[in-house]
Amino acid sequence: MPTNRALVIGIDRYATDLSSLSGAVADAQGFASWLLASNEVRPEHLQLGLLPGDDSPAEPAALAGCARVGTTRDALDRLFIGWLKSPPADTGRFYFFFSGHGAASGNPAYNEEAICLEGFSDDAMGHTLEISSLMAMLNALPAFQRFILIDGCRNTVFCDDVQFGAFSRRPRPDKGERRNHVLRATGPGRAAAEVAGRGLFSRHLCEGLNGAGSAKRWDPDQADGNGAYVVRWRALSEYVFDQVVPHRAAQRNEQLIFEEGQHPANEDPVLALFAEGSFGLSKMVVRLASPATPPAQTMVFLRRNDSADPDLREVLPASGQVEVSVPPSAWMLWASASGWRSQPKSKAVPVYVPHVEAVVELVPEPPVTRGGAPAIVMLGAQPKPTGPGHLQLAVAGRALTQLRPAARVAVRRESGEVIADPVLEDVLTLEPGIYRVRLDLAGGAWTESPVLIAPGEHQTLDLHLPATADEALARTLLAAGKPPPADGFALPSEMMGWLAAPSVATIAALAAAQAVQAYRDGLDPLGIGAGWADVEAVGIELLSTGEQPGLHAHHQRHEEGALRAFVWRMGARSETLAAATLAPAQGGAPIASASHEAAPGGYWLQFAEAGASAFDKRRPGTRLATQVLPGHVSIVLRERLPSGELMWLQFAVRRDPAQRFEIQLGLVQGEALQRALAAGRDPLVDPAVQGLAAQQWFEPFSALVAAAAVLARGEAGQALFDQLVAVLLGHGIGGPDVAVLRAAQASRAGREDLAASMLRDALGVGIAPLVDTLLERLVDEVERLGCAVMPGQKKAAKRLASTLAEALGHPLWTLCRSPDKPR
Repeated sequence: MPTNRALVIGIDRYATDLSSLSGAVADAQGFASWLLASNEVRPEHLQLGLLPGDDSPAEPAALAGCARVGTTRDALDRLFIGWLKSPPADTGRFYFFFSGHGAASGNPAYNEEAICLEGFSDDAMGHTLEISSLMAMLNALPAFQRFILIDGCRNTVFCDDVQFGAFSRRPRPDKGERRNHVLRATGPGRAAAEVAGRGLFSRHLCEGLNGAGSAKRWDPDQADGNGAYVVRWRALSEYVFDQVVPHRAAQRNEQLIFEEGQHPANEDPVLALFAEGSFGLSKMVVRLASPATPPAQTMVFLRRNDSADPDLREVLPASGQVEVSVPPSAWMLWASASGWRSQPKSKAVPVYVPHVEAVVELVPEPPVTRGGAPAIVMLGAQPKPTGPGHLQLAVAGRALTQLRPAARVAVRRESGEVIADPVLEDVLTLEPGIYRVRLDLAGGAWTESPVLIAPGEHQTLDLHLPATADEALARTLLAAGKPPPADGFALPSEMMGWLAAPSVATIAALAAAQAVQAYRDGLDPLGIGAGWADVEAVGIELLSTGEQPGLHAHHQRHEEGALRAFVWRMGARSETLAAATLAPAQGGAPIASASHEAAPGGYWLQFAEAGASAFDKRRPGTRLATQVLPGHVSIVLRERLPSGELMWLQFAVRRDPAQRFEIQLGLVQGEALQRALAAGRDPLVDPAVQGLAAQQWFEPFSALVAAAAVLARGEAGQALFDQLVAVLLGHGIGGPDVAVLRAAQASRAGREDLAASMLRDALGVGIAPLVDTLLERLVDEVERLGCAVMPGQKKAAKRLASTLAEALGHPLWTLCRSPDKPR
């Protein structure tokens, strides 16, 4: 049986009394206590690092048996290096919890955040640990699932020349599907509150793990069908958010909970189980809103969601109000009386707090006529509907299957169990009960709606589009001569047709694609892609979205745009293209862009702060692999997510204005696919992947990403994989990525000789594959088959292996991080 392990750190005492805290140690103790009390982790597998201050609480006796670790960076480095040398066997879950100070860099190119460890002060930045270094180390530890929980401020922004501490090694990530669930106490640039000796985030996190409020859900299928309460990741995150955000201390700090991570999009792990009877009864007060006086013998009915228990029924007194004690759960509520019925017929009422009020309304039953005269209907004469119900789905009035680009809709039970993800039909047949329906759109926006399915009835749910009129998007659209979106957004029909909920990144990429294709429309006023006047030129269009650092006070000495791009050929470090500062878009839109003409081939791309004449060899940076295809312009989009993380999206846009509709449809679908796979979505059920294989749309880089993701799914995806490779070859796409994909096909067919030949071809071009998993496969297969037989290929294989050793483990693209070298 797999063993769960944990590393829990809480630091109250820092270098100065002014910077010391009073709740971080208590937070760590609370989380560690839950791990032990719930039997999630045994004491010998829990590494506990505490640095108490004068006001820290005494350590609970239950933690006495935990293993101990220091709270310095060196102590943690030794711990992780030991794990790397001798990985713990068969780890199921790995928990990392930190409570203490946090820090962030003001350098837009360095773009690092850190947790602050023992000895930290404004003058001792080495006593910090980069979040990226921490994540690289955690990703290298073999584990089925990882849970990373960080309670610390993110608003302590330091000047642009700061360098945080890092582990002594940046190992390759562990192989296999990544399942990282990350929850952080606040967003970038914001503080995290401490209240009454506890971090506000950690207090409610621990309460939720112990079954408080709506963090728990009743699941009738648990405990061999007898039912139990479960705390799942999604419900826990929502509970913590709902508890923290309304708090006055959180509002003063503009504190918002941020969920991140990379894991299968339909994964919602169970963190805690509680037997029925573990929680006290709740009181539900049911009040009749209409009519004013209850009809005679009015009955109130309650049915526990997903339960075969008999319905609860209470007579409604003349006061029009009745109180019922019920166990915590979601309940279906309705009322009835002779000649009256509920409106609606029934409603869902979540009851997870001690006191809940609900309202019912009665309306007269319509008379049944026979031959033009009213007929008397005997009570009970009409049989009640039985059997499953039907749910018809639409989005903003459109049938689900008519959406272009495709949207992802998932249906889950109230307990969190996945019923369908994605939904691929307009009507679902569902057992009676309460469900949650989630809609995800191309730009990364989402919305969720509850729905009650009654026995034998047909229910229609029209999902509303997520609100997209945020400040950044509004500025972008206004700068392009368009009004902010209200309920969705439509670009010109000649170009795209209907497009829901665009993001700033969507608009930036489409504006660049239109400029590349020499096609002008309403997005032209943004001034993006101005360097593509020559219709024959190819190269790279660089985009960066989000708040531009040049607008912040601590960056005022930098140029507007605050980012500079360097591009150089792979394998030719001395050949550096002219560096260019990314210029801000017109009209104040939060986009910066620059154009680089370049011959077809492979390139490394790196960002540096504006004004830099050369790289600082002392500061590590991130290099991104990209490629210019013949006749294409590569769009490299650097997007800062609300969580503060950077996401990289890449597209190859053909210079063919006659195909602008198909090309731009492929770009939007490609964005949806890349975002979904970066979030860990299973490619075998992704509608965008299915459409790509069916040649409903095409974008080269997204096709490479999709094929690599399907390849990783093994035999289950073999037919789909073959389709995707055929699509790539049919569009004339080559390069090392395709060579690795074809080599995989040959190996599956038992043609190791042909596979070796294709791998030698991949080495011969001297270009690293773009997709990180294909780089890893190339290195491993070259070693397995002994393909590097030519001197130049041996050198290429060694260089690629070195590149892989520096890889960050980005879910899509080959990203390397190493000290910059002069070129």
